[in-house]
Amino acid sequence: MIKPTNTAELPVEDFTHAVFGEEFTATWCVYCPSAAENLMKVYDDIPDEPYYDDKFFFVALITDVNDKADDRMGDYPDVTGYPTVIFDGNDEKVSGGQSDTSNYEQAIDNCGQRDDTDISLEIEMNHLGADQLDVSIAMTWNEDAPLGDPTFDGYVRAYIVEKVSRYNNYDGDPYHFGFLDYAFEESVELEPHETKELTTVWVGGEHEDKNGNDFSDIEYDNINIFVAFFNDESASADKYVLETAFAIPPELEIGELGDIVGGEIDLHGTAISEKSQIESVYYSWDNGNWNNANLDPFNGEFSLSITTESVENGEHELSIMVVDRGASIIETFSLNVLNDENPPTLEIISPESGATVEGITALEVEAIDDNQLSDVEFRINQGDWRKMYSNTGDSYIASWNTQEANAGNGDHQISFRAVDMSSNEVVDTVDISVLNEEDITYPYLKIINPKEEFYNNRINIEVKSSDPEGIEKVQYNIDNGSWRDLSYDGSDIYTGSWTPTWDGWHWVAIKTEDTQGYETEGGLRFETDSTPPSLILNSFSNDISAIAEFDLDIYDYSSLSTLKYRINGGIWTELEKDEDNVQFTWDSTKYDDGECLMEIECTDNWGGVSTLYRNLDVKNQGLIYSIPPSDIETEKVTKITSIVDYDNPKSVYMILAKIDVDVLAEGQKIPMNKEGNYYVGEIYFENPGLYVYSIEVDTGHGKLSSYEQNIVVSAKQSLTEENSDESMLFSPNILPAILMIIFVALRRKN
Repeated sequence: MIKPTNTAELPVEDFTHAVFGEEFTATWCVYCPSAAENLMKVYDDIPDEPYYDDKFFFVALITDVNDKADDRMGDYPDVTGYPTVIFDGNDEKVSGGQSDTSNYEQAIDNCGQRDDTDISLEIEMNHLGADQLDVSIAMTWNEDAPLGDPTFDGYVRAYIVEKVSRYNNYDGDPYHFGFLDYAFEESVELEPHETKELTTVWVGGEHEDKNGNDFSDIEYDNINIFVAFFNDESASADKYVLETAFAIPPELEIGELGDIVGGEIDLHGTAISEKSQIESVYYSWDNGNWNNANLDPFNGEFSLSITTESVENGEHELSIMVVDRGASIIETFSLNVLNDENPPTLEIISPESGATVEGITALEVEAIDDNQLSDVEFRINQGDWRKMYSNTGDSYIASWNTQEANAGNGDHQISFRAVDMSSNEVVDTVDISVLNEEDITYPYLKIINPKEEFYNNRINIEVKSSDPEGIEKVQYNIDNGSWRDLSYDGSDIYTGSWTPTWDGWHWVAIKTEDTQGYETEGGLRFETDSTPPSLILNSFSNDISAIAEFDLDIYDYSSLSTLKYRINGGIWTELEKDEDNVQFTWDSTKYDDGECLMEIECTDNWGGVSTLYRNLDVKNQGLIYSIPPSDIETEKVTKITSIVDYDNPKSVYMILAKIDVDVLAEGQKIPMNKEGNYYVGEIYFENPGLYVYSIEVDTGHGKLSSYEQNIVVSAKQSLTEENSDESMLFSPNILPAILMIIFVALRRKN
């Protein structure tokens, strides 16, 4: 085993190549999870932990579920137990569980600074859909041939792995980079400065594990391929990895594009490559040719402009592809393209040109567009545009107070405007005269805020009002409540605010009064949801064991955006969010006994957030009862008996280990069979000493473990006449059985 030193983690720029690790493991291996987690700490960018950027990769070869992984272990005769990590094809080896990363760091440093043959290695992986991967690799020998050796013989392996494996380790957690299959596994012969390429289409449904399950269900964004180029594997020694390459699909998120687009599409997104940069961005219409966006390499946010003029109006698919050093990912959108250069048609129905009007006058136009209208509006003279409302058919109507501030008796011009979805517009005007018997001027009023929208916080009220004689006051009320004054800012703008006290629809009324006492009123309707969701967790006890069931009541005015929970600040688990009552379960068997903090978070569609905390006390060890036997001797079969307070477990095992340095059966799993109300396991000890055991129950969804028990094994004693069977009242070995019977009886009585 490699000993830790203070020289771990050399600068990656000093590495001659990317180091490759092969982790040999099994799902039943007790000490393998610690190895896996420390390897991941080295691989991943974890604060205060070593990080080798793109100079270290590893795969988990799970031998008990994958034949090819098992075969690969056979290539290393000195790998005799689990876990064992082989670095660079047997350049370094680290065996056993690990309490920290130091041994792995030292092994990686030793391999990374090794002088080796100059090999270039590249990989490209593209998703063809479903379970199909298009994989190609290129290899180049970048040296002149030594005298008498005109070719270089190598061996290439391309490991297809799941970043989050479908297989779980002994602790019930998914493996990191769990091996599925090889994309390539073959010998390669290279001439000096020659490049060779290998290409294949790998189909997951054509390959399977030891249990007969195929890989047709792969998720592309969870697939990585790590390629290792070894020197000649026909040689008896020096089977080293000379170079490593990787294909890791980048992450891609695209902002909302809208259902209808036209002209230039301004696209904004985020693309992140885990171990490299985004090298290229492409776009394509309807699975046609890919167009290079010609962006410089980046990692993070990006923007590009895409013209829609190359496609006809109608439904289309726009695909965006980002490519990093070894892989690509594609996101596709369904869009309705509308490029419209024809403006709408507009006909003024009322009033007629030259008409004389008074009081409240009705306005009406007929507006038609060959696609879709966006707005139909009117204005008086050079005032603000005001909305007209759809009536019947192509008709749009509005009303106008001829005695408002910018009107009054005399000649005026009314302009009408129709705008379509492509921003094409048409404007028409009509000249009219206003004649009111009483030349009264009502103040002008325009509601700027709020709009007929949805609000989730304080409502800002903003009104524009003017009058030739001056404004006395501008007021508002909400839902027919008391009138309140708005503040004047000195430029015809009046402001105020209102905080909703309940969620739902509201009516804001605005009233402006001039110095002559004339009033103008207006109003509109809007909707609010300013209250966070309400969460009530129905639970009778904080004590948790096995599969815990929870009942959650949720109330919110609007619909929910997210509903999720997590334990001890870990990964969030999403819950069904479309019901007022949600029932869910939590597998406590994946956690040690003791206190856990459950955090439930709910967010509504308008940003309201509620969080509920509940302390849970996990008590799983107490579900398993076992009394250790006494007077155990070597060379005898000893029975261990246990009671399991769990219905129909999948399996029950005893985990046995020797406490001193000379490990007899470290982490050995011994099956226990059900006999009546008990589970019984048999052990044969060859060596005396102090041992520790625990009972492990596989529930089918997780594991339960008992408290650890110590047993003392003594050397076999020869039978004397004094200790003959006839002289013994009873054997001490039956005491545990008697105590267990008493315990069961009391338990059932209670």
